[in-house]
Amino acid sequence: MNSVKIKKSQKLFAGIALAAVLLSPIISFAATTDFKSLVSGITTGILAPLIPLIIGLAVVVFLWGVLRFIVAAGDVKKREEGRNFIIWGLIGITIMFSIWGLVKILTDTLNLDKTPPAIPQLS
Repeated sequence: MNSVKIKKSQKLFAGIALAAVLLSPIISFAATTDFKSLVSGITTGILAPLIPLIIGLAVVVFLWGVLRFIVAAGDVKKREEGRNFIIWGLIGITIMFSIWGLVKILTDTLNLDKTPPAIPQLS
């Protein structure tokens, strides 16, 4: 394996290890007795505050790209960078709302929760 593949593997392993460390308190201290309480603990403990934060970050990336695109009207390279920020911001927003929709579908299908998930809002 070359050094690029090794570095990518190390980054993937570090991400998985970080996720495991962050999720371990919820899983170990939740004293879950069934799958429903485990899912409820994860959604209220991690996903509820994290989803609006990530959507907000994607909106900031999109707006930063729009600003860079407008300010760099004469420079082709900077316009290209701004366009890339716009595209990645839109991709992030789309992915987050798609995940939110899939969670809604799963909770309805498995009858995990009768209340619909709240639409993420900035307070």
